[in-house]
Amino acid sequence: SLNYWEADYENSKPFWVESVARVFSHEGIQIFADNICSKLQQGIQWRKHCPYLNNTHHLKRKKRCIVDITEVGVAALYPPNKVHGLYDGRVPLNMLENKDFARQPTWTTNYPYWSNILRDQLSFPAVKVSNYNFFKHVQKVRGKDISTCTSKLADLDFYLSSK
Repeated sequence: SLNYWEADYENSKPFWVESVARVFSHEGIQIFADNICSKLQQGIQWRKHCPYLNNTHHLKRKKRCIVDITEVGVAALYPPNKVHGLYDGRVPLNMLENKDFARQPTWTTNYPYWSNILRDQLSFPAVKVSNYNFFKHVQKVRGKDISTCTSKLADLDFYLSSK
């Protein structure tokens, strides 16, 4: 997978990999199909598949359940030595600051981590576009870094602002 998240046993979170990009062996894709695709075909229902989300804000339940099933739960389907991520998704504590785009502990919305570590040091090839304000900030500050991909999305501003 492109990104990985180390286990956080204190908060009951396992090692997991994000679904931005994944590569499977023939055997691995069969495990994924048998365990994940079958749930997707039936339709993921948070009440059935993720009842622990009952106290979560109603607009976030389905998305959180999908992430838990298709991302967080996937790594547990395989032997630990068969699951690898290229880039750490968690921002180091010393990079968290109380200012815009530096508060969050995730690569998707922490500009200093994305820019200085992932992009500059590790040549990370992506920025997540689901956070409109973060994406617009990256586009303004480092537009050249993302222009190759975003130039293909003619209606990106409309898409992002409608989320």
